[in-house]
This record gives sequence, structure tokens and C-alpha cells, in this order.
Amino acid sequence: MMPRLRWVALLFCAANLLAGVGQAQTSTSQNPSFQFSSPGQKQVTLKACNASGCMTVMKTVTVLDPTPVILTSLVGATVVEAGQLVNLTSTGRGQPPLTYTWKITSLIAPEIDVQGSGAFWDTSGVAPGLYTVQLHLQNSIAGIDSLPTVVAVAPETAKSFYTVTPCRVLDTRQTHALASGSPLTFAAAGISAFACGIPATAKALSVNLTAVAPTGSGFISLFPGNYPTPAISTINFSSGQTRTNNAIMPLSSDGGGTLAAQSFVANNGTVQLIVDVNGYFM
Repeated sequence: MMPRLRWVALLFCAANLLAGVGQAQTSTSQNPSFQFSSPGQKQVTLKACNASGCMTVMKTVTVLDPTPVILTSLVGATVVEAGQLVNLTSTGRGQPPLTYTWKITSLIAPEIDVQGSGAFWDTSGVAPGLYTVQLHLQNSIAGIDSLPTVVAVAPETAKSFYTVTPCRVLDTRQTHALASGSPLTFAAAGISAFACGIPATAKALSVNLTAVAPTGSGFISLFPGNYPTPAISTINFSSGQTRTNNAIMPLSSDGGGTLAAQSFVANNGTVQLIVDVNGYFM
């Protein structure tokens, strides 16, 4: 049997740290702890010895700065029509817990605060005009603001309707069925839907959707491609049943011309979805 080892832990700062930033420290405890006083790359060396000799293992530890840092701050659209949702997404780092607050200001309305690293600003009831959107990231140590993004909210206007020859923009039978709870985003206007004659400037579509071969009862929700899944159904079905419905469906508010579909099928089942378009709104 090997003799019991005598553990000696040596903790010291990496050689590339500025002089005076870190401080070497030695411990003879088997499970020592150490609090670093500065961020950066640190080296930790463990030396274990017995009568037969010693073995040394070195590891590099990355110590993060506890002050908050905004890594990404994205506003989903810079021109929207009143009533649309604006997608707000961000990432950050720093000592938790981190609080994400989107501050939306203008000269014509009181400040609006939206909470969450991933959130939506609902412009329903918002007065048309220019708004500044800025993320504030905060923890118990400090706070930091992102660069501002200007969003123009346009008045809601009536749309002109243009018919097209019925055309298929989605048929999951050509790829794979919708899995319950997994959203699918697809192009429905612009270059990707050029064969159907739907221009990139279209704001909404007149569609017919068909649910085919569901493995269980459930429903499908159809919604703008950059929106959260709504708590409503566009079409319901029973197991093995083919059902159709029609809808006027707004396209994504980011100008991408996309729609999204999400199914909810009993027992985590699947369903095929067909979407045909017969007209669009400008």
C-alpha cells in the first residue's frame, strides 16, 4: 500500500500580472481556500510528497471581474408600427445576481422600464415618435449602461390588400414534422418567398393552414417570427385528424418577413403543417 501523502498547496499569481496586483500565498491544508484580490489568470500549484518523493500539478484559474459588463445589447427593430412588439435581448457578466432593466425614454412620454435580459417592449398605446432604448445592467457592486438605440414608432395605418395565386410557403412533410413544444421560424415574404410573389415590404399575410397526421390531440399557434409564442391556438386537431383554418397573420416586426409555428401535441407527439398564402397587406 502506498504511504499517505503529505499535501502542500502553493497558490501564487501568474507571472504576467502587474507587479503588486497579486500576492503569493502558501497553505499546508489539504483543502485550502483563497480569495483573489484582482481579476485575471492565476496559477495554482499543488505539491504532494511522501518518503518516495514529490509530485507537482499546476492549474490556471480565471478570476472574473465582479463588476458588471454588458456583452451584448440588441434591439430587434428600429422602425415599428404602434402596437407591434420590439424584441430586446442581451447578455452580461459580473457578480450575481445581475439585474437587467431596459429604459425607454422620449421627449413625449414618461419613461418605460422593461425587465429581463430577454424581453419584449409592447408598443400598444405608445404615442408615435422617437424613443431611446438603453440597457442598464446592475449588481450589488456597480451599474453600467449600454449605448442607446433610437426606435421610431410610426402611427398604426390601414393596409391595402393584394391577392396572389394561392402558393405554398411551408410544408413540413418535405422536411420534418413539428415536434410538440419546439417552435419553427420560416420565411414567408421577401426573396425567400419570391416564387409566391410576396414582397419584403409586406406587413401581414392572408393564409390557409392545414394540420396533417397529428399523433395525438392538440393545437398549433402561428405568430410573427420574432414574437413570443402566444397563449392562443390558430388551429385545433384530434389524433390522426386533418384540419384546416384561415387567418390574417402579421409578419415579424423586424422586417425579416418571417412567421413562426409551435405545436402542442399530447404525449410529446408530432404534427405536419402546411401553410398556403393567398394575399398580403402593404
